Amino acid sequence: MRSEEEVYYRLTSLRLRYLKRVFRKKLRRRPENCQFNRKHTVKKDGEEITIRLCVLGVDRPEWNVDICDIAQQAMKCPAFLFAQDKEDIIEEFDETFGDVDYLKAHHKDMFALVWVLGGVEFKYTVLQRLELFIEMLRFRLREIWHRRPWQRKMLPRVEDGVHEDE
Repeated sequence: MRSEEEVYYRLTSLRLRYLKRVFRKKLRRRPENCQFNRKHTVKKDGEEITIRLCVLGVDRPEWNVDICDIAQQAMKCPAFLFAQDKEDIIEEFDETFGDVDYLKAHHKDMFALVWVLGGVEFKYTVLQRLELFIEMLRFRLREIWHRRPWQRKMLPRVEDGVHEDE
């Protein structure tokens, strides 16, 4: 028989693993993660086709429709901005995973642990927040590193006065 602390530890580690998975999904440079990208459904020959459009500059009269629905386009796009930051992702995750019906339908392992504990309130420890920050940083650096050298933005230099303590 497991103690309540062991079950709670297992539940928080499982929850952190699912949150990291959501981070990996939402912090990839993909069309669906860009704040300028929208889904649009078009009927063609009686079939509905879903495409993704870039709506950056839609308010300009000379705007042309740009279809952006493959990862290579998003990787090369100079105007790409993530739709959600770290705090938004955590907030959405907490709302979704706080719903017992959602857990029961999609994550039976977490639902069972929550049921055993009789409902739990989660608080992220400093170590867990640091682990999430490192995960986010890892993905952002990988994204920068995989660009071609001329596409990489240069990091500010110390002699430019950016990192000086005043």
